[in-house]
Amino acid sequence: MPHNNKGLSLVEMLVSVVISTIILAAAYSSYTVISNNFNIQKDLKFMSQSARSVVEMIARDVRMGGYKDFNNAEIGTPIKITDSSNNCCDRIDIIYDKSKSTRVKISYYTKVHKNRNRLMKQVLKCNTPDCSSTSTVQAEQPIADYVEDLQFSGFKDGSVASTGAVEYGMGNKKWFYPVRAELSAHHGSANNRCKSSMSSIAKAFDGDPNTIWQCPKGGRAAIMLYFKDYVRITKVKLHTAYHLDGGTFNKYGSGGGADWPENRNTTYPFAKNHNLDGRYSFVHWDKKTNQSGTDPNSHKCLHKDPTKRKWTRDNRTGCSLGGSNFSSLHLSAKEAIFSSEPPNNRIEKCQGASATIDGHCYVGSSSDYQFSYIGTNQIVMKLDQAQTCYGFKQSSSNKCNPRNTFLLEVPDVAFYGEVYGEPVVPSEVDIGLLLRSPNEHGSANRSFSINLGNRAYSSNDLYLRDNYSTTVVARNVYYK
Repeated sequence: MPHNNKGLSLVEMLVSVVISTIILAAAYSSYTVISNNFNIQKDLKFMSQSARSVVEMIARDVRMGGYKDFNNAEIGTPIKITDSSNNCCDRIDIIYDKSKSTRVKISYYTKVHKNRNRLMKQVLKCNTPDCSSTSTVQAEQPIADYVEDLQFSGFKDGSVASTGAVEYGMGNKKWFYPVRAELSAHHGSANNRCKSSMSSIAKAFDGDPNTIWQCPKGGRAAIMLYFKDYVRITKVKLHTAYHLDGGTFNKYGSGGGADWPENRNTTYPFAKNHNLDGRYSFVHWDKKTNQSGTDPNSHKCLHKDPTKRKWTRDNRTGCSLGGSNFSSLHLSAKEAIFSSEPPNNRIEKCQGASATIDGHCYVGSSSDYQFSYIGTNQIVMKLDQAQTCYGFKQSSSNKCNPRNTFLLEVPDVAFYGEVYGEPVVPSEVDIGLLLRSPNEHGSANRSFSINLGNRAYSSNDLYLRDNYSTTVVARNVYYK
């Protein structure tokens, strides 16, 4: 019977095994390269997308920083950057109004988690205008992982926003009050008439127009106001208390549309116990001569035009030497805002006894148009004789019959402008975020270095790193 001797010899089998091994080794090597490249690309995509989306999220909130809804209170510090110096990582707190009834404080910061940093976001609802009391809307939660650095750099008018130098544009623009007030010898007034009333002068600067400082027999007075640091005043907010007695005043009354409270447009007991009007002037004070004027040694020339930042007798070419005042501010209104910002003094608001009624306001032409370009830490407030409805004091059946009164009263006086000597609220924010990969890649260390914000960062290890940066304008601060 014949036998079939066909088949593979041992040598052939060994050759086949060797060839197969070579092919498999090549395939595995290719797979390893492809797999490593895939993992690298996956981590690079993770870092890039995470960094971009997180920075854009922060940028949206920075743009909203300082937004104040209608009639809501001012936001003192809409953007606050806490610098980590030469460490990871900075923190930013942003405040703005989401609606007429909701003010929020949003914070971005890092926390250590299993030997790495996570970027956290927290949202609080402000229970008070200054956000000193808050309640939680969104508890802190991670929005990015493997954070190597987070840097915020604030700028204002192109300069680093630090504790503000006394320069035009480098202070915080906001409403503010004096920290101290005392009688001044200016104005030729018998200030001893108001000496006994000065113990309650804080009522004039407490932010509440319904708490009123009164000097019953003053007639005229001058009060020196002191500020915490240098300020540059551009607006003054004033009030009268004539509406607190009751009755009505209609600027467009039946008597021919008179805009001043008088017999034809007032009803009892309007301005019976309070003044019909207020008459103010604000004067820069020369400490050296102890009289009205400016002193280059104590005042600062903060002209908007850099070429005019010099002291001169001609206020068209620089800051005024000598007398500088914002004077003859006259109001018969519940609230009025007067602006001293060049080129012209003007009235920004003149509200009568109710929101739908206009008041009567006037600003004199004798004011110095460079008043707002002078930095000072003190100013004199002059109070002139006002009027009251004398007839109503006598009888409810009488007409108003306005007459001069010796009663001086100040419901509330607030100033607006640049405040110096405090951390500056930035109008532009540079945001820089550096992430590393979750995994190590390769066997050879990678050298990496970058300057992010005010910090120089470097590393030498197996991790991948990527960063994303942008600059954001805080529109509600910039255009304030």
